[in-house]
Amino acid sequence: MILISATDHYGSVMNGPFDYTTYLNTIKADGFNIIRVKSGTFTESGDDNNTMAVLPGKLITPYARSSEPSYINGGNKFDLSKWDDNYFKRLKDVVGVAKQRGVFVNFIFFTPFFDNEQFEVTPWNEQNHINGPAPVKQSDFYTLDKSGGFLALQEALIKKVLKELKDADNVLYEITYESGKQWVAPDWENYMNNVLQSSLRENGSKNLTVQNCGSKRSLVPTPFAEAAILNRVFTYPEVMAASWQFNRVGGVGETGFAPSSNDEVRMRAWQFLHAGAGMYVHMDHCFRVSNPTGDCDMSPAQALFGGGKIQRHELGILKGYFEKLDFINMAPDTSFILSSLPPFIIAYTMVNKGKEYSIYLSRELETKDGQPVKQSLAKLPATNLTVALPEGNYLAELLNPKDLTVLQTKKLSHRGGNLTLKCPKLKEEDVVIHISKQ
Repeated sequence: MILISATDHYGSVMNGPFDYTTYLNTIKADGFNIIRVKSGTFTESGDDNNTMAVLPGKLITPYARSSEPSYINGGNKFDLSKWDDNYFKRLKDVVGVAKQRGVFVNFIFFTPFFDNEQFEVTPWNEQNHINGPAPVKQSDFYTLDKSGGFLALQEALIKKVLKELKDADNVLYEITYESGKQWVAPDWENYMNNVLQSSLRENGSKNLTVQNCGSKRSLVPTPFAEAAILNRVFTYPEVMAASWQFNRVGGVGETGFAPSSNDEVRMRAWQFLHAGAGMYVHMDHCFRVSNPTGDCDMSPAQALFGGGKIQRHELGILKGYFEKLDFINMAPDTSFILSSLPPFIIAYTMVNKGKEYSIYLSRELETKDGQPVKQSLAKLPATNLTVALPEGNYLAELLNPKDLTVLQTKKLSHRGGNLTLKCPKLKEEDVVIHISKQ
C-alpha cells in the first residue's frame, strides 16, 4: 500500500465547526487514503485561513473547559485536570468516518512551540488553564528534566488516546511533529515512545507508529525499533534514501514553504515517490471551515503553499499509477541510466531489475542554494536516453504524468547491455517512462 493524500492543516478534530464528514468524503472521492491530525495541545490563532487556525471560542482540546473566562482565543479557560468527553467523542467519530472510507488517520500527539504566537494560544500556557502544573519555559515542554508536571500530563494524554482508540486499526501514531533537537530532547522522545509502545501492548493494539525525523535534510542516527515510518516535513527527495538504509518506509508528512504551482506540486510528488517515499501528504490550504470540500485554487496565488482540485486530481493520478506498479518489489536505483542528463534535469527511478522500470524525468525544482530553476523538458530538443537492461522483450511507454496520456509506445527486443531510447521533442514539463518485461 502507498499512502498518498492532500489534506487539511491538522485541524479536523480540534476545530469544532469543521465539517469532517464532507472533508473525508472529498478525500475519498479524490482517491486518497490518509489524513494527518494534531491533538489540540498545539493550535494557532483563528482566522479560518486553515483548519488549525481555529476561530475564537471554537477550539476543542482533550481538556474540558472550566467555568473561568478569558482563554486568549475565546471562551473559558481549560481545566487540565479534566478530560473533555466531547473531544474524545469527536476524535473517535473522525477515526470511524475515515475508516468507513478506507482512510488512515496519522495522529500526532505533540508539537513544539516554534514562536510566541503559537505558545500564547496553547491550553498549556499558564494564562489559558486552571488546575495545571507549575509553569515551564516555552522551550522546556519536551524535556525530561525541565518539563515539570507536564511530563505526567503528556504521558496521561498518550494513554488516554490509546485507550479511547484501542479498537481503531486505521490510526498511525506519531509522538511529535518536527522533532529537531532544538525543540525536542531525544531522551524525552525516547521516553514517550516507550510510553506509547507499552500502552499499545496493554490495550492489545497493533497499530503502526511513525517517527518524526525533523525537517529539511535532518537525519535520525538510530530510529526507534518499532517505528514503521520515518517521517519528515519540508524535505527533499534524496533524503528518502536514509529510510531505505534502515529498511523503513520513508514519509513526507507536510509540504509547503516551497514553490507550489500546479506543475511544481505534481513534480515534487512524482520525484518523492520515485525516490522511494511510501507516504506522501501534500498540505492543501483550500480546506477550511468555510470550505470543507477544498474548492479553490491556491496556485499561483499563494506561492509557498499549494492547494486545490487540480493539484488533488493530479496527485490522485500519481497514486493510481503507483498502484499499478509492482512497487513492493521495486527500489530506487538510477545506476542503469548511462546517459548524462542536461543541466538541471533530473531522473528519479523505481526499479525491479530485469522486470519493471519507472523513470521520472523533470527539472530540478530548485538549485542547491534554494533558487528556482528555469530549465524544463519542454525547452530541450529531442534527446536520447541510454539505459542498461538485461536480455528480453520489453514494452516501453512514454507517459504524461498530468493524465497518463501515452505519448509514445515501443516494443523492444533486446539482446542485453546498453539500450538507447529515442525520445521525441516534448511539450511537457515532465514525463515518465515505464518499461516492463513482456
